Amino acid sequence: MAVSVNEQGARSTYIIPMGRQVGYNPGEQYISITVEHGNEVITAFPRSWN
Repeated sequence: MAVSVNEQGARSTYIIPMGRQVGYNPGEQYISITVEHGNEVITAFPRSWN
């Protein structure tokens, strides 16, 4: 399981596999975290890979 990173300008979105269900809906086994300028969290939420 590897972290996926998508960079767009000053923002970076990290998709982090958790290895288990982390959200309410089945299939949500990843956390998506978007940060700006390296350390300012913009949003974070559970998600599926799709």
